[in-house]
Amino acid sequence: MSIDVQNPEETLRQIGIPSNSEERLLVGEAYFHLGEYHKAKAELDRGLSEIHQQSIYTSTVTEQLIAALCFLGKFKQASEAITRFKHLLDPDNLPKWRGFQSTHQWPAQETADWMEYVVMFWQETRGKRRPDLAEKMCRSLSKLSPDDPKVWFNLGRACADQEKYDLAIPAFTQHLKLNPRSLDGFVSRAWCHKLTDKFEECWEDIKQIRRIDPNDGDLPRLLEGLDTNRKNVFAEQDIYEESIQKEEKMEISKRYKCTECGTVFSPFSIIFSKDLKHSTVTCPRCGRISKPHSDGISKPQNIWWKRLLYIIGLLAAAAILGWFFLKK
Repeated sequence: MSIDVQNPEETLRQIGIPSNSEERLLVGEAYFHLGEYHKAKAELDRGLSEIHQQSIYTSTVTEQLIAALCFLGKFKQASEAITRFKHLLDPDNLPKWRGFQSTHQWPAQETADWMEYVVMFWQETRGKRRPDLAEKMCRSLSKLSPDDPKVWFNLGRACADQEKYDLAIPAFTQHLKLNPRSLDGFVSRAWCHKLTDKFEECWEDIKQIRRIDPNDGDLPRLLEGLDTNRKNVFAEQDIYEESIQKEEKMEISKRYKCTECGTVFSPFSIIFSKDLKHSTVTCPRCGRISKPHSDGISKPQNIWWKRLLYIIGLLAAAAILGWFFLKK
């Protein structure tokens, strides 16, 4: 007989009150998967005390007993359990648990192994998914491995699968603090925000998703139902960036001249209107805003020829006046 990890309740129903070591281990394993660590500890401890030969199964349930004690915060008892049942552990795993005995630091590899277990049997299985069991396991592991981003992501995912979005959002947020470039983290949190009508927060996540991967497949569906004007921001940002590139390519020697007060100023006085679809030029002195040309940027006026004509006019006037006085 073996436990159905996707339905441990059935194991408890079938066995009822355990009468031998095998049944005690199965019941203890069922309680462990259900997150009832006090009951799991009692049954596993009693069942292992009656076993004397090491096997793959005894190693597995011994590690479950150690984990249950750690989840309960009983690290001293966990260390004692390692000493008592070391003959039942896989010899290859003994160095890991001896290291735990000396430091009382939960092994990082144990967290990684349990995360694979959670994903395989409770989240991405073809059979019965158990996000409730995944949540209990991830929540327990988050206390022992608070700096592991996978733990927080899988905790958020388990909560979201149960439509506990208000619990999923903090878990995804903690995951993103530990892994700020996580596309899956932003996508998952964006969905939670959208499904709880937190559209402002959803919009912020969408912007982060676009920065990481503009072609992410979730973007069109996330945008459905959001404010129509906000959907245009992507196009507006592209126009804005294109305008900035045009501005940077302009020669510094070119100048703008205000048609109102005649002030000549730098092309870097360009400002952009609110819709970002057209650029305009504003005079830094009088504040007059010129009308944009067809290319979206007001063209600078090269005024050297006007100055030349002005100088020629002055010289001509001086020559005429000189000739007039000399003639007299």
